[in-house]
Amino acid sequence: MTAMVDILVATNNDLSMTNHGCFASRLSQHAPFEWQTPSSTPVDEVDQLVKNWFDEKNDLKTNGNVCYPSSSSHSDFYILDENSLMGPCSLNINSCVQKICEVDFRYAKALSKLDYSLISGNEKVCGAEKPLLDVDLDELEPLLPVGDVL
Repeated sequence: MTAMVDILVATNNDLSMTNHGCFASRLSQHAPFEWQTPSSTPVDEVDQLVKNWFDEKNDLKTNGNVCYPSSSSHSDFYILDENSLMGPCSLNINSCVQKICEVDFRYAKALSKLDYSLISGNEKVCGAEKPLLDVDLDELEPLLPVGDVL
């Protein structure tokens, strides 16, 4: 399992999402990747949110962002402490690893709150032409509490 799946299981205890849609199914190491492409269309809000998750993590490795240049030293494995007053990812010293942790935690938390009906991804479903679903990223909860915490 990937760190993304580990954090999703920690927030939701449900692995059915790793069989869902065109992008959520990419969370599984055993997914049949031959029909999954970056140009696939998400099948629903859950699949769109996972696509956004992958896109945001990939963006961290682009020029000008905290994980650029991308290298093997940037790991998707990190320390997560939900009881830390400084935030669940604050124990990570490396800024890239901390940012990866924050992105993973935010999306996993948002996904764990969504109800969905399983739509198994396959070549027919993931190659369909339809508009992308609109997911409001502003509705994701912040990692740190807003206002006074003490």
